[in-house]
Amino acid sequence: MSSHIEDAPKRAPSAIKNIGRSISWTVAHSAIYFGILVPLIILWYQVMGKHEVYGEWFNHNGVVMIVVNDIIQISVFYLFIKFIKKENLFKRCNFVSFSKTTALYIIALSISAAIFTHTLFALPYLKNNFSGYESVMAFLVDTPSTWSFVLFLIIGSFYKEIFFRGLLFNEMRRGLHIGICYALLCVIYTYYFELMRDIPLMIYAAIGTCLFTTLYLWTRSMYAAVIMQFLSTGGIYVLRHNAMIEQYNHTYHNALLLITFGVIAFSLYKVYSLSKRSTVHQHSDFKKYAGN
Repeated sequence: MSSHIEDAPKRAPSAIKNIGRSISWTVAHSAIYFGILVPLIILWYQVMGKHEVYGEWFNHNGVVMIVVNDIIQISVFYLFIKFIKKENLFKRCNFVSFSKTTALYIIALSISAAIFTHTLFALPYLKNNFSGYESVMAFLVDTPSTWSFVLFLIIGSFYKEIFFRGLLFNEMRRGLHIGICYALLCVIYTYYFELMRDIPLMIYAAIGTCLFTTLYLWTRSMYAAVIMQFLSTGGIYVLRHNAMIEQYNHTYHNALLLITFGVIAFSLYKVYSLSKRSTVHQHSDFKKYAGN
C-alpha cells in the first residue's frame, strides 16, 4: 500500500508532462497548418484572383488550391517530422496492409455511408432548412472539373488522414484520455474546415471524424481510413453527378436509409470482430502513441 502511495506523486508529474507535450505538439502542427493555408488563400484569391487574364480561373478553381495546399503540407510535415522528431511520417501513421476480408467490409461500409449520407441530406426538411451541407458539396463536388476533383479525391484522402489521424490524433492520445481525444478532434475538424455552419453539418462532420478515427484504431492501419475517405467522397460525387436519389419519395428514401444503415452497422461489427484476432503489424511509432 505504501509503495503505491509513494509512486503516486511520481506519476503525476509524468502525466502532466505528457499532457503538456500532447497539447504543445498539437498546437505546433496546427500552426503549420494555418501558416501554410492562410497565405495560400490570400495569394490564390486576393492576388491571383484579381489578375486580369487568369483571375477568373483562380476564382472558379478553389479545389485546385486545396490540392496545392495538401501537397505542400504533406511535404512540410514529412520534413518537420523527419528533422525535428527524427521519425518517419508514414511509418508513424502506420501505413500497413490488412486482410482482404477487412478491406471488403470497409469497401461495403464506405459505399453504404456515401448512399446513406446522400439520401439523408436529400430529405426535404434538411434540404430546405439547413444549407450547410449543400454549400459544402457545391464547392467540393459539384463545381470542380473532373480532373481537379480526382486530384482532390486522391491527394486529399491521404492528406486529411495523415493530418487529423496521423499527426493530431496520435499526438493527443499520447497524453490525453481517448474520449477527450475524440471530442477534441471533432471540434478541431469542424472548426478547421469551417463546418460549423449549421447543426446537421456539424453532426455529420463529427460522426465522420469518429468513424474514420475508429477504423484507424481498430485496423491499426491508416489505409483503412484513407480507403473509406476515398470511396465515400467519390461515391457522393457519382451520386450527385448522376442525379441519383434527388426526387424525394417517402417510402423509397426511408427504405434506403434503413438498408444502408444496416450495412454500415454490420460492416463495422465485422471490422471490429476481425480486428480482435488480427495480427497486423504495428510499427513502434504507432504503438508509442497508443498508451490510452
